[in-house]
Amino acid sequence: MLLAADQDDPEEEKLRLRGLVGCYALFQYLTVSIQAANTVYSEARERMEELYRSLTPERQLNRDEATSLPSRTVHRHHVSRLASDCQAIAVQQAALLRYNNNVGVCPLPTLRQMLTSALSAWPSSAPLWSGLYMDAVQLFPEHLQEFVDLMTEKELRLRLPLEELDILLED
Repeated sequence: MLLAADQDDPEEEKLRLRGLVGCYALFQYLTVSIQAANTVYSEARERMEELYRSLTPERQLNRDEATSLPSRTVHRHHVSRLASDCQAIAVQQAALLRYNNNVGVCPLPTLRQMLTSALSAWPSSAPLWSGLYMDAVQLFPEHLQEFVDLMTEKELRLRLPLEELDILLED
């Protein structure tokens, strides 16, 4: 029954932007250019992050006092879902820029600026940090142990054994 309620909830539909933004950005990448796809991601992230900042608890103190507990719970769920979607879009954007950099020429400052922006907005996003550490391992394999130590310190986990990582880095 909860699933049926979620499908009818217009607020829930508004927050399902992750897939739509990703599909449209990919379409732009395939039909126009990497710059067009990057613009789609950047504008979507900007707007979603602005919405998130407007909905965060600091701005909702007066609102929460006047609303019921179920309403506040639904609000927190939507804010949490929006945060998750913003982080997922940032990960998608970084992955597309990284892919394009591997198959073509993508200016490194574009990728650097995107990652800096996303990590500033979402400093605790494990997928972003893990991806960044994995890129660092590929670029600087001689510092593997330092990156592993950093990831352990930050409590980030990889979903593959270190031996498999060594095999992947051999290529």
